[in-house]
Amino acid sequence: MILTKEFKIIKKEPVLILTLPLAVLIFIAIFLLRPFILLRFGLLHSDRLGHFSSNTELFLCENKINKNKKKIFNFFYFPTTPCNNQLAKMIKRKLPIYPKIICRPFCLLSRKFKFLKDHVTGKSLAGDYDVLNLYKKIPTQINLTKEEIKKGEEILESIGAKNKEIILFIVRDSKYFKMHYKLKSNISSHHDHRNDNIKSYQPAIIELLKRGYFVVRMGNVAEKSLKINDRNFIDYPFSKIKNDFMDIYFAYRCLFCVSNLTGYDGLITMFRKPLLSIGSMHIGCMYSSTDNYLNTMYSHYSKKLKR
Repeated sequence: MILTKEFKIIKKEPVLILTLPLAVLIFIAIFLLRPFILLRFGLLHSDRLGHFSSNTELFLCENKINKNKKKIFNFFYFPTTPCNNQLAKMIKRKLPIYPKIICRPFCLLSRKFKFLKDHVTGKSLAGDYDVLNLYKKIPTQINLTKEEIKKGEEILESIGAKNKEIILFIVRDSKYFKMHYKLKSNISSHHDHRNDNIKSYQPAIIELLKRGYFVVRMGNVAEKSLKINDRNFIDYPFSKIKNDFMDIYFAYRCLFCVSNLTGYDGLITMFRKPLLSIGSMHIGCMYSSTDNYLNTMYSHYSKKLKR
């Protein structure tokens, strides 16, 4: 059994074991056709909202500046059930998405062997980091339609937010990871250092409400609710309007977002909205070098220097 980084999931997918030999034979023909026509295969990170949005958006931006003279056909697939159906729908309008059973064997083969690297697609230069500063140069590629925007405005009108300036807060805690990645409560995740307490942000939310803004605390699920009695505040993880569409629409419609570095940031950068990141690590904290993104650092303690 092949258990490299690209192939470690084969053991869990019996269908792949059956289709891989046939894929090898077909890939030989694809390779021979390469001087005339280039077929490329790629997966999109459909399991995590941040990578699903920002990695895909950056790939599309980079694709705008990379001109290839060869005739190219791309084949993409979602390796998992999409974490957000509305975002998947928007991506499908930009990229050809095919069934997993068709694309996956070819995708794994092209990633496994270096001489097949020209058949790999869907990978941005640096994951979700905008190393070429394309967010400032190229407009949003993954867009809502006019009909979807109209739908979103109707929902905002129903909650009294249609003509309001909307500010989002998204504060990561451990509940999402525990639910979706089957983490036991007594097992610490290596992502725990990224968690924060939403209660710490309550004074800032109250101040913004006093200044007339409509504030939404975002999140798919959350450990703690915020008890703020104000008609211009929504605790979204516990609200009745929570759904895949509004996850996306609030990111599209907001004035800016305050975050502690979590997957939802990908939607904010995708729509080119200002983002304030609270508590970044000292290395690798910036999604982009544009003036749309601001970072603050937590204090860090050195055990060696005892300071």
